[in-house]
Amino acid sequence: MIKAISIAETNYPGITKITAEGWDGQVLRMSYATCCKWIASSAQLQQAGVYMLYADHFDRITHGNQLYVGQSGAIEKRLGQHDGKKDFWTAVMVFSSAGDWMNVAYTVNIERQFINWAKYANRYDLDNGNGGRVEHLGQEDQARLQSFLAGVPLVLRLAGIDVFEPNMDGTFSFTFDKKVTSHLKITTGSPAPAVTIVAGSRISGLNQAKVSQASLNGVTYDPEKQIHTFHESVDVTLEGPDIMRKLFDHPVSSWKSRSGISLMATLNALYPAV
Repeated sequence: MIKAISIAETNYPGITKITAEGWDGQVLRMSYATCCKWIASSAQLQQAGVYMLYADHFDRITHGNQLYVGQSGAIEKRLGQHDGKKDFWTAVMVFSSAGDWMNVAYTVNIERQFINWAKYANRYDLDNGNGGRVEHLGQEDQARLQSFLAGVPLVLRLAGIDVFEPNMDGTFSFTFDKKVTSHLKITTGSPAPAVTIVAGSRISGLNQAKVSQASLNGVTYDPEKQIHTFHESVDVTLEGPDIMRKLFDHPVSSWKSRSGISLMATLNALYPAV
């Protein structure tokens, strides 16, 4: 298990390299401006790899929080093609092997896994048009791929990089009859999660009898429109997914993140034993 990482400056100004003992991979991290200079120089990485273009602002809500995952057998050439075409990115990370074993068959599978992780994290707006594809690998190659992937989340976590960390402030939305959209989010809980309905949400399709039994504060009901309105300044927290199932007549899977991942799938991923 990875217990420590190394973050060091490279010979190229502005690029840092992240490595870890026992992990046969490396991550190069740099700003957009540095990347543009790097790919135009003779010092670029001449091997296959996977990259992320993302917005690394101090305030992602105001300035945008998009992320794009890509891969290539010639990483520097592919990065150069994005210059001027994707205007949201301020930073880039390049993932490659520490040894010279990574090729496009690996990078295609790594790209697909990164896209999937980013969707479940619910932290960035993915700029990818699809979920990637799978390339066949033999048994030994598959084992090497899984070993590489197993180290990535921990290496990034130790480096303080949150692209794959679950976003507990990320919302899930449900639109009823194309008119009323409401929002909720998962609140950290152990061993079971809590689900918080965001203040100001208006929800159609709740069972009034169940709402009354749950004794929820700050909730008003319009019987004519059959809409429950949650107080604009008070979030309402429901402990555990069972309460969600008991309260809502529509399935929990109807609530989706911006990446299209259902609330149920996310709960199962974060709390598989619940």
